[in-house]
Amino acid sequence: MTRPHNRLLRWLLDALLIPVAVVLILAEDVLWAGALALLGRFRRLAIVQTVQNGMARLPAFIVLPLFLVPEVFSHLAGFYVTLLLAQGHVVAATGMMAVKLLCTLLLVWIYTTCQNTLLAVPWFARFHHLATAMLAWAKAQVAPMRARARALLARLKFRSAVAGLRLRSRLRAARIWLARRWQTRRG
Repeated sequence: MTRPHNRLLRWLLDALLIPVAVVLILAEDVLWAGALALLGRFRRLAIVQTVQNGMARLPAFIVLPLFLVPEVFSHLAGFYVTLLLAQGHVVAATGMMAVKLLCTLLLVWIYTTCQNTLLAVPWFARFHHLATAMLAWAKAQVAPMRARARALLARLKFRSAVAGLRLRSRLRAARIWLARRWQTRRG
């Protein structure tokens, strides 16, 4: 292929993969971190600690279905949310989104509690490492765009700050001018 074709192919590939990368990063950075923060509050409860200690001692043949069931329900709920939204059922989709978020929370809790057991299963460990590598790749692809967006925001903030200073100084000058005019007419 010639160089223009290579560029076009790279551009098309980027156009397809970058949205996926953004979604992966959003899921990793926002949802996972938020779920961990929320679960951190519940982990302080004695009953939750007792359940976690018991779960951590479970064998892999019990932990895997325990992990995979909320995973499947989460994906099914996500699919159903999309279907409901496509049909215009926003309220039902919102309720189903709550189910998806609850499944995701449960999934994060089970994963963090039984991570060592899950990673001892060879196929799960391979899949986990593949997903982690894909996420690292996605973050690397999005990093330049994030840097450009941050630089743009910084420039816009600077410009708005400068414009705000100019506006404030102009308003102050107008007030002083009006005050002098008012006093010369009164006096």
